[in-house]
Amino acid sequence: MSISAALAAAGAVVLYVSTYREKPDLFAGFILGAAFSMLRWRLIIRELKKVASGASGAGPWLRGFFIRYGLTGVIIAISVASDAFSIVTAVAGVFLVNAVIIGEQLVSMLGRLKGRESWE
Repeated sequence: MSISAALAAAGAVVLYVSTYREKPDLFAGFILGAAFSMLRWRLIIRELKKVASGASGAGPWLRGFFIRYGLTGVIIAISVASDAFSIVTAVAGVFLVNAVIIGEQLVSMLGRLKGRESWE
């Protein structure tokens, strides 16, 4: 497990322990957003495989683009409309995988600057 993924998991545990009893909507919003974030990246990977395999035109990529952003809108609308989810933590969860990817790249870059191949 990478350092940034471990930090993201630790953050989820801290959020759960600190807020679940008093404000379960914070944790539920984070889980909703994080689950969608993972689904969104799976869709991106699937679309990239289609494009890399030689699918002609921009149709598959453009269709996937609109599907992903449409689903993002649905997740945000669910979190706004429902009292069971916090909009702030749902949005934070939506960007969780992005934050993990950026964190991994920063750790890798810092490792190269320090003369190490990686910190894992």
